[in-house]
Amino acid sequence: MNNKEVEKIYNLSNLSLEGKDIDALTNKFNKVLDFVEDIFDIDTDGVEMTEEIFNHKAIFRNDEVEV
Repeated sequence: MNNKEVEKIYNLSNLSLEGKDIDALTNKFNKVLDFVEDIFDIDTDGVEMTEEIFNHKAIFRNDEVEV
């Protein structure tokens, strides 16, 4: 990721870059992206899944209008 991409992300998010070090932000974004890439490289064959989202029960309630 480069400085222009960071500026674009901030603009799309309606965040101000005023007073921020764009080079430092770019470096932080790249560290996070590198970490995520490392996670995808981990061999998880043979590792049993410990939690599955479809096992969770969502509890819904009726909306009640309050005045």
